[in-house]
Amino acid sequence: MATKKTDAKTSNSCLCGCGAETARSWAPGHDARVKAQLRAQLGDGYQAAFEAAGSIAALAAKVAKPKVRKAAKKKAAAKKRAR
Repeated sequence: MATKKTDAKTSNSCLCGCGAETARSWAPGHDARVKAQLRAQLGDGYQAAFEAAGSIAALAAKVAKPKVRKAAKKKAAAKKRAR
């Protein structure tokens, strides 16, 4: 099976913490996996927490498992430095 090569400029580590290299913030399907974990963790408060955070990455940085939090914080810091 052929794999897509990503440009070194746009290569990122997946925010879920799996270590996969991707041209976007999440490897395919990994945002859904983190979203499911957050829903299980937050229960009925998920929707309000998601709306307050503004994105899955921001919510994950605040409440997800340590591996996901670390990856999301690293991505946010890199974005801040790029500005």
